Amino acid sequence: LFFLVVISFVVSFISSFRYGYTFYDRFLLTSISDIRTVFSRYEQIENALDMGFVSPFGVGLGNYYDTLITQRGVYYAYIRSNSKSTAYQYVHNNFAGIIAESGYISFLLYLMLMGKFFLMDRKIFQGVDRYKKAFVISFWLLFFFGLFNPPIPGSYQVLFWGIRGLLM
Repeated sequence: LFFLVVISFVVSFISSFRYGYTFYDRFLLTSISDIRTVFSRYEQIENALDMGFVSPFGVGLGNYYDTLITQRGVYYAYIRSNSKSTAYQYVHNNFAGIIAESGYISFLLYLMLMGKFFLMDRKIFQGVDRYKKAFVISFWLLFFFGLFNPPIPGSYQVLFWGIRGLLM
């Protein structure tokens, strides 16, 4: 714990000296750009929820970004008109991304799968295998990372599902 505190002060000092702000400032939302990124994530989630209503299967895997920026095709009519102000990136949320690209039916299946994983992981934590416990913690940390960052890169997906496969 002492080591983490020392590291955080060193990083804060370097960040303040080199860039003019610290990671504390990011959490306190002292800059307009910090506030803008928070609101753009809300807009991304709203757009993703709207895209999920386009069809029972969403707009298709990998098509969130394309549907958002092209402003063409059948799907765009269902997206809110304020989507032009949204950051042109993939949605920064596991759940919203699945809803947009795969639809609400797939989202329910995903929730059931995550519930099953949760129940399996509870049993792992009652056991004594420390390696499996470490994999469980890694899996859920990656899951929570995907709630605030785009879970799109292949490295994220391979690591996320690879860890889950190791736990089977």
